[in-house]
Amino acid sequence: MRKLLLLTFLFLLVFGVTADASAYGSLKGTITWQYNNYVGTKGDVEAKVIVIPDNINSESISETDGTSLINSGIVPQNSGIFYAEADGYGNYEINGLNPGDYSVLIISNKTTRNSNEPIYDGVKQLLLLFLKSNDKIINNYYIKWKKHTVKKVTIREGVTSICSQDFGNTYM
Repeated sequence: MRKLLLLTFLFLLVFGVTADASAYGSLKGTITWQYNNYVGTKGDVEAKVIVIPDNINSESISETDGTSLINSGIVPQNSGIFYAEADGYGNYEINGLNPGDYSVLIISNKTTRNSNEPIYDGVKQLLLLFLKSNDKIINNYYIKWKKHTVKKVTIREGVTSICSQDFGNTYM
């Protein structure tokens, strides 16, 4: 019996599994786009997924932090924000999320939007309130030119939530 307990402990230690792992939730999904009307749906490789807790302390995030997050995926330290990019099939997964409500900003890497149309108010609000962004960030390459959306999600303890997006055909 002792040997079994020791082996179980070693397995958990080696593979990074902790006893309280179920105290967190996960988020996963698939980001896709339409190559054209003949080829069909493709994974949106390297689409950006930024998960921002609704209870974030926006005072702890500077404009520089917001710019680095959008442009390079550099997450501000101790912000509670999570970042992922879609893999070659358009899939992503983020583990270790505290239970609660989140805003998920998804930015396509493969589709463009009509830059003459106004940016969706939900995206503007998210950038202004949570990431302390200014017009420079709102009009940067990724937000101005790439299709994007904001979705709300509730993370529950021990549960993997799904948040996917199909961006359809590219504008240009």
